[in-house]
Amino acid sequence: MLGSMPGEPGGCTVEEYLETFFHRTQLLLGEERMRALAGKTVAVAGCGGVGGATAITLARLGVGGFVLADPGIFDPPDANRQWAATRATMGRNKAEVHAAILRAVNPTVRLRVHPEGVTAANLDALLDGADLLIDCLDISVPLDLRGRVYRRAQERGLYAV
Repeated sequence: MLGSMPGEPGGCTVEEYLETFFHRTQLLLGEERMRALAGKTVAVAGCGGVGGATAITLARLGVGGFVLADPGIFDPPDANRQWAATRATMGRNKAEVHAAILRAVNPTVRLRVHPEGVTAANLDALLDGADLLIDCLDISVPLDLRGRVYRRAQERGLYAV
């Protein structure tokens, strides 16, 4: 047993929570595909409005692992367009905030976080073990780094979107 969920009525276990949580998706996809999703890892480069929302949606779908990278912190202009930007998250790193949200959605999620964002130095670490790369990098990311990200993904046989 993984234990009870804190604050859950009836003290349901993590297994009971996940069984109920994924019930409708499993009806749609079937057990085999749900197991496949649970074994996948998605690298999310940029955890702002698009990247963060995508990661949360994929976690709710059943994807079991994420590598999150974003050097940004939430600031007031983010609040009207980024799901995780709240008064409570102002000044906090976007990748770390989304990691906490993913863990709250699925307590068994596998996470690696790069609060320094995507850099030439951590590119291989970002892609290690990933099955898919989602590019949600900010427009301010230099084009040469973005190109390098795609080349490295291609060299590794990863799909990048």
